[in-house]
Amino acid sequence: MLVTNLKRIGDKLQQIRKQSGLSQAEAAWQAGISLRAYADIERGLTNPKLGSMLKICEVFHITPDIIMTEEENPASLNYNDIISEIDMLPPKEKYAAYKILDACYQAFTSNSSNEG
Repeated sequence: MLVTNLKRIGDKLQQIRKQSGLSQAEAAWQAGISLRAYADIERGLTNPKLGSMLKICEVFHITPDIIMTEEENPASLNYNDIISEIDMLPPKEKYAAYKILDACYQAFTSNSSNEG
């Protein structure tokens, strides 16, 4: 399920950063964003820009779905509900959500074709 709680996104990002052994300053520098912007994302104070999130994901060698989704039992997923929730977002957030979904889909299909 798509995570819309900024604090939860920040907590997940912080956990991944700490597992990587990087400081906030190091992660921000490697992502090419300001320390303040990075720290605000981790604190859940700001909605990360799509470009920033993609750069951060590159630093940690992860796809955006790792940060932007919660694990669920696939049988309990209701994709129509997810799309309905996204469609109720303000235009910028809606656009960002669909771009993230597209990036995840592209990463998945790229990995699937490389495995076969």
